Formats: sequence, C-alpha cells, structure tokens
Amino acid sequence: MKKTLLYLISLAIFAGLQEEAKAQTLSFLPRAGYSFDNSGRMVQTMASSTVESGWLNPTYGADLLITLPFMDDFVGLGIGLESGNDFHQKFTVMQGDSTTLKQSRFIQAPAILFSVVANIPEKLPHLAGPIGGISFGSAFPNIDEQARGNLFRMFLQLNYNFIVNQSIGEEEEMAYNIGCFFRSSFNFLTLTEGQIFGSSLEIGVKVSLSKKIEE
Repeated sequence: MKKTLLYLISLAIFAGLQEEAKAQTLSFLPRAGYSFDNSGRMVQTMASSTVESGWLNPTYGADLLITLPFMDDFVGLGIGLESGNDFHQKFTVMQGDSTTLKQSRFIQAPAILFSVVANIPEKLPHLAGPIGGISFGSAFPNIDEQARGNLFRMFLQLNYNFIVNQSIGEEEEMAYNIGCFFRSSFNFLTLTEGQIFGSSLEIGVKVSLSKKIEE
C-alpha cells in the first residue's frame, strides 16, 4: 500500500512538472516548535505493558512543496525532513513471577515524510500557502529493538505573507512571497508493539516562488 501511494505521488509530481505553460508555486517552509505525546497514551498489543506518563520536547524540520497547476494550485505535494517528535514512555512490565517492573525510555524518531496538502493559491497573496494536509513516511526511532517505524500526520496551518508578489529579474515574470505560519499537528508513530499518539505546535517561515500576479 505504501509503495503504491509513493508511486502515485511521484507520478503526480512528474505530471505537474510537464505543465510547463503554467507556473507552479514552489515553497520552502522551515519550522520549529514543541511536540506533546499526550501522557504517552499508546494502543498496546502487549497486554503486560501499561503506559503511565509522557513528556514535552522541542522539534524542528523543513518542507519543500509544489502546487499542481492542473488542479488550479489548490492541491500541493511535497517532501520533508524533521528532527522527530520525542516521546517519554513510562510503562510497567509483568515479570515471570507475577511481579511488575517499572521501566522508562525516551523515543526520538527523525522522519522523512511525503505530504499532500490543501492550498490557498497565490491569487490571494497574503493568505497563500497550505491550510491543511496529511503526511506519511518512515521514522527512525532510537530504540534497539526496532530501527524503523511509520509516521502518519494530519495538520492544520494558518499563513500570513508580509512580503507579496515581489518581482524577480528584469522581465518580471516571476515573483516571490515571504511570510510566516502556525501549524498544529496530530502525529501517529507506529512501532512493533503498537501505536503512540502525539501532537505538536510549530511556527515557521514560508518562502515561495511563483508566477507574477498582475495587479
């Protein structure tokens, strides 16, 4: 299933790049914030393990997005890297003699993510940018028993561009926008023993390049 989704995204990006007569919007979005693991709540497949509490940790990353001109720039695709949402997981494990042992571990999972976003096009320059979407990809938790996991994310985003439609070059066919954004995300890290749910709040800068809009 994952390979099929990645193939469809790659095909859509390739199709978008073929639309040379229409200029897509290319955006770069570095971001930083905090991740919350919501008390380490976990959907467990191991009945002997019970998560007790969680933690709060900084996170940072960046996304590269491109809009799809054949969808009127309302849909975009992208790829991103991030430091990973951190989780402080405390749990109890049932021993062979029926006693319980309290354990604790920190899970940090840097990730490579593909994204599909709903987008406000550059025709509304002050608000242009992603307003929400989903991201999915591979995470690399720092735990010995599992070197790779899966990360799925849903997010909402608010944008404000304070520099808009500024010309590039003498021909003035292309322009750039610079702004900031606020993002709220819901994250799902899937490991062998179950799925950890978390959330994050981030702020960032958005720099985009698009076709010059006639004023």
